Amino acid sequence: MDGFQTSFAAELKKLYNASRISSYRDLATKSGVPPATISEWFTGKFRRTPDWEKVKAIVKACVAHAPDDPEVLRLGDVDWWRREHGRLQSNLDRLPQRPRHPRTRPTDPVIGQWTPEQLGVHRVVAIDGTDADHAPLTGYLLRTHDERLRQALREGCRFVVLTGSTCTGKTRAAFEAVRAELPELPLLRPFSPDQLLLRASAGDLEHRGVLWLNELHSYLNHAAGPQVVDALAAAVNHPGGVVVVGTTQTAKWDSVMDDGCQHDAVRQFLISVRHIEVPESFVDDADSRARLQAASRDDPRFAYAVEAAANGRVIQALTGGPALLAMLAKPTNAVANALVEAAIDGAVLCGTPEVSEAFLRRAAPGYLTAAQRAAADTWFDDAIMTATKPVKGISALTPLRLAPDPGTPDAFQPHDFLAHHHDTEHARVPATTWSALVDHAPESEARLGLAESAKQRGLYQTAALALLPTVNARAGAEAMSHLLNRDEEWLRFAAERGSEHSIWRMAWRAGESGDRDGAASWWRRHLELTHGYAMSDQVGTLAELGLLDDAVDWLHPAADAGNRIALFATYDLLCWANRHGEAIRTLDGLAIGGDRDAQLRVAWAYADMGDQSEAVRRMTAIAETGDTYAMHWLADAGADAELWTRRAADRGSKWAIRKLASDEDPVASAKLWLNRDIFRASSLYAAGGELAKALALWKPGAEAGDRFSMRMLGELLAQAGERGTAESWLRKAAEEEVAVNVIALAEFLAQESRYTEAAGLVTDAAERGEAWAIDSYVKTLTTAGKRSDAIEWLTDHAVRGSVHCMRQLGEILDSAEWRERAARASGSARSIRRIAREYRDCGRLAEAIELLRPSAAHDSRSTGMLVNILEEMGELDEAEQRLRDSLERGIVAMSALEHFLSSHGREAEAAQLERYGIDVGGQTAEPWQVSPPS
Repeated sequence: MDGFQTSFAAELKKLYNASRISSYRDLATKSGVPPATISEWFTGKFRRTPDWEKVKAIVKACVAHAPDDPEVLRLGDVDWWRREHGRLQSNLDRLPQRPRHPRTRPTDPVIGQWTPEQLGVHRVVAIDGTDADHAPLTGYLLRTHDERLRQALREGCRFVVLTGSTCTGKTRAAFEAVRAELPELPLLRPFSPDQLLLRASAGDLEHRGVLWLNELHSYLNHAAGPQVVDALAAAVNHPGGVVVVGTTQTAKWDSVMDDGCQHDAVRQFLISVRHIEVPESFVDDADSRARLQAASRDDPRFAYAVEAAANGRVIQALTGGPALLAMLAKPTNAVANALVEAAIDGAVLCGTPEVSEAFLRRAAPGYLTAAQRAAADTWFDDAIMTATKPVKGISALTPLRLAPDPGTPDAFQPHDFLAHHHDTEHARVPATTWSALVDHAPESEARLGLAESAKQRGLYQTAALALLPTVNARAGAEAMSHLLNRDEEWLRFAAERGSEHSIWRMAWRAGESGDRDGAASWWRRHLELTHGYAMSDQVGTLAELGLLDDAVDWLHPAADAGNRIALFATYDLLCWANRHGEAIRTLDGLAIGGDRDAQLRVAWAYADMGDQSEAVRRMTAIAETGDTYAMHWLADAGADAELWTRRAADRGSKWAIRKLASDEDPVASAKLWLNRDIFRASSLYAAGGELAKALALWKPGAEAGDRFSMRMLGELLAQAGERGTAESWLRKAAEEEVAVNVIALAEFLAQESRYTEAAGLVTDAAERGEAWAIDSYVKTLTTAGKRSDAIEWLTDHAVRGSVHCMRQLGEILDSAEWRERAARASGSARSIRRIAREYRDCGRLAEAIELLRPSAAHDSRSTGMLVNILEEMGELDEAEQRLRDSLERGIVAMSALEHFLSSHGREAEAAQLERYGIDVGGQTAEPWQVSPPS
């Protein structure tokens, strides 16, 4: 996060703390701003400017809660916040970005120029004697989800997500659909969130193309998840932007969509995307089974998969995954299985696709029992031969040669199916694996990844040892300084190697200790290195040290050379020193050249020095270019407020529209929203009795074939009493079986008492297990007075294993038994926590614990609830052991265990834990030390 975000967040948090509002949730209730948004803003984890109206609502809520507190009144000056918000907006606008390309199409290859394996499609098994006669992939068998996917792409859907269990054909379905429907579009394949954000900042997502996001959850659950969502939202809302095609496992998708999601903004955005579930089996699809049988007669790989598949899971059998699992499960292959598990753990912990042979030799014994370790001297060669031997053409470990010269394999890559099946993310990793990785991690990037994995699991000493070989480079030194954040020696070492953050910390520490000369030395290095980037966060500290004039001098060479960051930093310094005239001259050249940020700052400087007329003149010139921020400023400054507010509203400014809109005159408000939100404008016209105008908004789109417009037109016609025409449009909207459109037609028919027709619309989808269709079907039966039929249907399907039907029965019958069965069947941590909370509230603590234990093995909130209940029952040893185990598995943060120890009178151990972490096994580490190289 950058300095100006930190500064803005710190001031906002300071106001909140001064107001003594009890919690973020309480503040959310008072301000109307969601708790997740408040948390994001208070921690500075944002890259888009916070909405001004919401910021103002937070400020006013804090002031209203403590209206007599002089500190709150001082910190809650709305005019000051308005100005700071403007400064923040301009600072965020100039975050470093790659230069934007001119509006030409990306040069990425079209899908026909990518190989399936490059896009994540798994290889298929080979059958002895048939390799020469068959292509690397089998022919593709269309299933129900394929038609829905291709239809979505034909309709122009901009974001489609395929979910399913491991190796069910998600990526192959996406590959074939794009190849069939969008073969001419360039395909962009970013391999990480950072790469995606770089492509977005370069403008590449604003051109027609396909954005391929295999393993979508890895982009969304990343620390940059909200920024990724912002980039994706901007892309799919851009008229000429990319079509996003993503795949992920159902469990990962459910985790993202769960209320426990790390980023609320991520979940809110994903609610609107087209979600298609890929079934793991051919069992329930008669047409697909028939095509499969026909294909089996022509391709022996299909014949093998049909015979080998369990419960119709043909696609998994085709990838060879189940066959590999069966091979590795044989007792005689225990050592080969140990090699595979070690390879998976090593690759995941380092963030690399492969691991070295030397690592495998060291790590594998940790996965074997004492009896299994009693092996011949050739154990490794024998086991590696088994693990790399193809089973139906697919190997558990693929041998590689990373050295530039030909020779024997020196690295191995585990099969993707096995990696998903093993789930390193929440596994306890043997000590041999950690020590082998410390000794044999291949390069700096892998060591940085290893150190981060160890740190997240509380293994601080392992993290430090992993970093040691990298510390002579800036990134390694900085990572070590972060890990050992109380160690002055490492902080200085990292600073001397050019770590910007470490230099800043050295400067701050010197200033805090009263060492002005030392602070000046470090601040000079920092400003010369960064050119004063994020000066708004630093200028106050420099002023307290009396270094404003020095800082201007330090930045002088870069500013004179035209460095834009240095010019803006110099401006901030001069303004803080009340040298506004010099500040204006610093940026006047940029302002005259049309730089909007410079123009705004020059106007602010005139306002700050009391020349309001010149400030208004300058801001007016900016506003005349269509800049809504300048219009807002002029309106707040009282310069023709009504005029500028209306002009901002005409440009689609939500702030201006809300200011002018009136609940008492919805028609006038609708006119204001026309340029910004047609849906809201339509609703306001309808509320004001102007249905004809509301209909006119949707009719052109409906006649052009847009199904959303058809649905909106149909619903409004029904409201107007034109039921026949309404039904016609609703039927057209529902032709492509988009869930929300089918539901709208079903509800319309139910209102007409045509319950059989309404139920018939969704029966097939409900039988397939589509949640939306089940809900609609049950609602229709209940509305028709057939509640008992609805319960009977749900019970029948629940008994057959439908989790959604179990949930519905739990709600309709208020049945704790059905809710618990649904929670257990789905494995949903959120559902399990809900049932456990009910048990706890009614005193059934033992049952709550039993329910939570499996979920706590992978979910931090379930672990927290389980620990709290164990504490209530006095089971402190088990509660502590659960926390230690969960920390080592990477499920809970170190702070959870620290808090537990402190709350039970073990503050000294908590302090030791905070500094030294835990050992492998979960015990608090004894003091240790790693010194910088001399």
